[in-house]
Amino acid sequence: MLSWASVAYHIQKTITKGIYHNLRAIYDELNGQYFANNVDADILWGRHSTFPGRRRSIKLGHYCYDNKHIVIHPALDQAS
Repeated sequence: MLSWASVAYHIQKTITKGIYHNLRAIYDELNGQYFANNVDADILWGRHSTFPGRRRSIKLGHYCYDNKHIVIHPALDQAS
């Protein structure tokens, strides 16, 4: 039986379409144009912070080497 945390993680992992930007489309375009489709990683939106109060800084994205995930902060999903 899967835990709720595991189910939530797998659902979140599949979400590449934000309100304004589709990460999969951007990833595919950049991977083809600059890396000859040699980058093998998943890309996904991260979660909004549950930390109460205002933060001084945020991490805009990171790469998880163990899982081959590129995680982008949802604050970047804004209209251009």
